Amino acid sequence: MPMTAATRLFVDEFLSTGEKADTIRTIWYQIKHKMQPFQGSRNEKEFSNYICVLIGTHLWHKFLEGDVGVYERLGIVSKALEKKELPIILFCEKQLSDFHFVNGEIESSVYLSSGQIPNFEIAEIARLLQHEKDVYLLTMGDFDPAGFDIQDQLALKLQQSLTAFGNGTQLHSSRVTFDDPLNRYHTYTLAVDQQCKWAYGTQGVELDTIPKQDRIERIKVGLEKLLPLEIFEELALKRKRTVEYHSRLKDSREHKELTNQVKALEATIWDGVCALPYSFQTDRFQVYRRGEVAKMVELNLE
Repeated sequence: MPMTAATRLFVDEFLSTGEKADTIRTIWYQIKHKMQPFQGSRNEKEFSNYICVLIGTHLWHKFLEGDVGVYERLGIVSKALEKKELPIILFCEKQLSDFHFVNGEIESSVYLSSGQIPNFEIAEIARLLQHEKDVYLLTMGDFDPAGFDIQDQLALKLQQSLTAFGNGTQLHSSRVTFDDPLNRYHTYTLAVDQQCKWAYGTQGVELDTIPKQDRIERIKVGLEKLLPLEIFEELALKRKRTVEYHSRLKDSREHKELTNQVKALEATIWDGVCALPYSFQTDRFQVYRRGEVAKMVELNLE
């Protein structure tokens, strides 16, 4: 049996057990004993990395072909992005804080990376956004072949992932661009193989070498071009109503009186509970689970 086919077979067998994995490499360790005959002349690290790539590719294809819960069943869930109120994703290839100036205002989700993006993280983003009609993605990365590829692959795979959920979600994406970056900022010479993929000569620009204020200004331009103002209507209305709501509460005499009554009642009940006699059992803690510590104390309610 070819190695790729064997990997798929053993991964599917592991999936059928219903066991959690948490990471793709955990699956490798579970099937490692079955894969040893395929190692050949590869050293341990090379073989391990190669099989992990095969495992990841197989899971990604299963996801795109309709098994959209495969990562969740395995427990391979990304914490890279927490969905905010609006379906806007701001992605940066580097761990930079450039999006902070606008994120709280427009309720967008920020995703900071350190290079290539794992497929399961893209699948997780799609799961969080699958019920949206439109999703907006603004990306920023190095001005070089690798930076462009990372941004292009994110946009491509995110649309594929959204499509896999079958809800008709449409992705609108754009890259943050810089005016004449090769002449304005510090450059570096690309490797020969990278130069073959590049339409801008032999030089590239690392995002970190571009002044932060320049990056922020170009983010503003990118957002203005990408985002339709209509998507802010509900958010703007909610915020305006919230301000008016709190203003009326603050000016309400009835609310102040009721608030003081509740505080007085809470204090009375808490004092009563604190006055109850109790016993502490030092041998009661037996297992590590939620609520177990509280069971070490018994309140005398009589």
